[in-house]
Amino acid sequence: MKNVIVNFISASILIGAVSFASSCKKDEDNDDNNSGNTTTEIVGCTDYNAANFNADATTSNNSLCTYMKTTMYEITYHAEFNEDGNDWDNLINTKADLIFKIKEEGASDWLFEGDVKNNQNHNDPAQWSAPNAEVLKNKNYEWELLDDETLTGDELMASGTFNPKDLANSDNEIITTYTDANGLETQLKIYYFIQ
Repeated sequence: MKNVIVNFISASILIGAVSFASSCKKDEDNDDNNSGNTTTEIVGCTDYNAANFNADATTSNNSLCTYMKTTMYEITYHAEFNEDGNDWDNLINTKADLIFKIKEEGASDWLFEGDVKNNQNHNDPAQWSAPNAEVLKNKNYEWELLDDETLTGDELMASGTFNPKDLANSDNEIITTYTDANGLETQLKIYYFIQ
């Protein structure tokens, strides 16, 4: 009988010790959870070129990504005269015949080359519809505006570089301006939508 009592007491002490150790482990886990040592998962778009890129995202879900896509390019206004103070063209139609081009900086091929807008008044907007809704990436783009010349080489009117994400505004426009040596300005406006 004495052995039964001793075994019972030993078993009770062992069960109590295991329960106490288990309880302490749970308390330690709770302390870790409450001490701020755990990380909160942030699900977001991790594509750097997306309009809603989230640098703080810890878990990538690129199905959430949205992008700036072009609908139209516009030269809102351009210099009335070339840098020599002369008309753009020398014959009957003296106004510029506009050609607009844009590409990613350093690329060999133009992303877009617009058709010629003949005899364009300097303060009338010239527009080119984007044939495809091109994604505007988070990188620099180069653009040029030329006066189409039949007999001689095309004359550069304006040019520049820009990053779409830096210039995007709440009206879904990207606006950049070129100023020539005489202080005359040319404005490029790109219309876009988010998708």
